[in-house]
Amino acid sequence: EAADTRMLWRNGILVDDHCRRFDDPHTGSWVELSPDETTVRFRVACDGLVFEGVAKALFERPYVQCTRYHRGNGSLQWWGNLSLETGRLLLNGTEIALPTGTWGGYDRTIGHRRPVQNWNWVATIGRGVDTKTGAPVSYALSAATDQAQALPIANAAKNSLWIDGAHYKLPELVFEYEITHPVSRDTGTWRLTCDAPQGAVDLTIEPRFRRRETKRTPLLYDVDFNQYYGDLRGRVRVGGRDVTIEGGFALAEDAWLVM
Repeated sequence: EAADTRMLWRNGILVDDHCRRFDDPHTGSWVELSPDETTVRFRVACDGLVFEGVAKALFERPYVQCTRYHRGNGSLQWWGNLSLETGRLLLNGTEIALPTGTWGGYDRTIGHRRPVQNWNWVATIGRGVDTKTGAPVSYALSAATDQAQALPIANAAKNSLWIDGAHYKLPELVFEYEITHPVSRDTGTWRLTCDAPQGAVDLTIEPRFRRRETKRTPLLYDVDFNQYYGDLRGRVRVGGRDVTIEGGFALAEDAWLVM
């Protein structure tokens, strides 16, 4: 539920000139991307937990997009996928080895913040099966869309799908879900859909647990950031492939940020 975020003058994050290494002196956490952008080294530390390792780029290529907002402001984003080479998790002094070949995704963004951000986002990676042949198929999905209160709204079509390593960009992804408890922001099942000539998506996420971060300082910032982790199932169709997904795992976001 809780998170320790240092904003404005309390933000001590250090960034190198190429935006490839980020350091947090307060916790000793850091992440570094190699110059050829094929290797990520990282160490993430917080109370009672250390997560560190080395991972290599996975699949055909990352998704890279520059989005212009207004008055020359904008952002540059990299969304990609990784395969763990070495890694370990220390939890309250107990070491948990992480299997080589474990998959994950990353989101790297630099640029300007819009004054009012209100978004949905989803990320998932795993293995499904070819609906016609039953053969195993790798997949990954990273997608984001503005909600109604974003200012300004940017219809950036940031919807990336990888099937067996090949990258495809979808024109839209619709997020449907119901806030079942307005105070806690609990939700029911999420449904993600796209029906376009470039491809089709019909997926559901059943939240199993979540993380929420709320912070408010009058006239400075207002944050309500919600992440939902759960079971993924459904079908995707793109590039002549029809893939069925069962027993997947996904992260979805419902976020509000004013600065």
